[in-house]
Order: sequence, then C-alpha cells, then structure tokens
Amino acid sequence: MATEMKDTFDNFFKQATETVQNTVNTSVRFTEEMSKFWTRPVGSNQSFEDARRKGEQFVTDVIGLLQKNTAEGQKLVDAQCRNGMELSRKTFETIATDDAADLRDKAMNLWTTSFDAARKSTEIGMNAGMQLIENWTSFVTRAFNATEVKKPTSAK
Repeated sequence: MATEMKDTFDNFFKQATETVQNTVNTSVRFTEEMSKFWTRPVGSNQSFEDARRKGEQFVTDVIGLLQKNTAEGQKLVDAQCRNGMELSRKTFETIATDDAADLRDKAMNLWTTSFDAARKSTEIGMNAGMQLIENWTSFVTRAFNATEVKKPTSAK
C-alpha cells in the first residue's frame, strides 16, 4: 500500500512539474514571438545601431515630407490667389466698359471668364492634391518598406 501511495504521489508531482514546465515554455515562446512581431519593423537588422540609423532616417524622411507638402500647400495658395485676382481684374474690366450696346457680349465674356477661372482653380487643386498624394506614397513606400532580416554569414 505504501509503495502504491508513493508511486501515485510521484506520478502526481511528475505530471504537475511537467505541466508547469510546459506552461513556462509556452509563455517563453509566446513572449519571444511577440517581441519579434513588435520589434521586426524597427529592429529588423542585426544591431541596435542599425535600428537607430533606421529611426533617424525615418525622422529625416518625415521632416522632408512635411517640408515638401508645406511648400506644395504654399504653391497651391499662391496659384489660387493669382487665379482669383486675375478673375477679379477681368470681371472689373468687363463691367467697367461704358458701352451698353453690347450687353450680351459683356455677359458672355463675364461667364466665360468665370468658367475659365473655375476650371483653372479645379486644375490647380487637382495637381496639388496629386502631388501631395505622390509625396505621401513615396514616403510610405520608402519608410515602411520592411527590410528582410539579415542572416548571419557563417565563417568558412
């Protein structure tokens, strides 16, 4: 009876120990995989120096992107203001003529000028929008292009 009881407790402690060991091993593997998952985009290279360099390049690219997009925004505002001033100038020139005989021609000229200005304004906005999207796309492609993990070269 004592031998059976000893074997039962030995098996119980052996199973309990194996269960705890498997739990710890699973936890270690889970932690390793999660660490790889979260550090791979930044530290996909072999050293922290590489990760630091990559981080610096990312920040430099962000600053460059902001500068490009700010310059593009300034060009957009400048072009829209020039377009609006040109429309105002042409409108006042059209209205300012004293000759009332050609009222129909004046109205047509005013409508044509307005539609041309609206078309030009739309083109300016579309071109600026396309440039901003191109800047962002270029940045995202360059900055988030995950590099492959370098495998250590074996010495031969």
